[in-house]
Amino acid sequence: MKKILATTLLVAGSLTSMGASAAPINVGELTSDTYISAAGLDWTWAAPVSEVTWGSNTLYGPDYRDGWRFATNDEFSYLKDNLLSLFFDDNNNPIHSASYWNSHFSHVDSGDWNSGYISNVFGGSAFEMFYVRDHDLSPVPVPAAVWLFGSALLGFAGWARRKNKQA
Repeated sequence: MKKILATTLLVAGSLTSMGASAAPINVGELTSDTYISAAGLDWTWAAPVSEVTWGSNTLYGPDYRDGWRFATNDEFSYLKDNLLSLFFDDNNNPIHSASYWNSHFSHVDSGDWNSGYISNVFGGSAFEMFYVRDHDLSPVPVPAAVWLFGSALLGFAGWARRKNKQA
């Protein structure tokens, strides 16, 4: 009887001590259709709330993924003044990445958006959350013509030097 009671208490204790530590719904990297690129930054609509916990949902901060961060106040002002309309596709569907940042929410609320309830910091539970990252500018490859031109210049310099030595 003591063994059964001890086992029951052990199992019950294990179950109740397990916290709700769910990962975001989508654990892969953000795809290009979940953010917009403008003004040298990638912008993503991350969540329908700006609280870390909202009911059973956990909103993960921008540092959960490499390179993402909260927008500065100046960047956020630029978002509000210039970019809001870019977050909707041709069919008026919101472009967002909620499933990449939330444990339960996979949607955003365009009603909050339209009312101006948007945020770049945690807090203000009815506010839509946005994150940014510096736009990944791939290095521009040096064309083969530049290498060819450079080697020709070196050849001419060597030829001129040789000619001057002979004179």
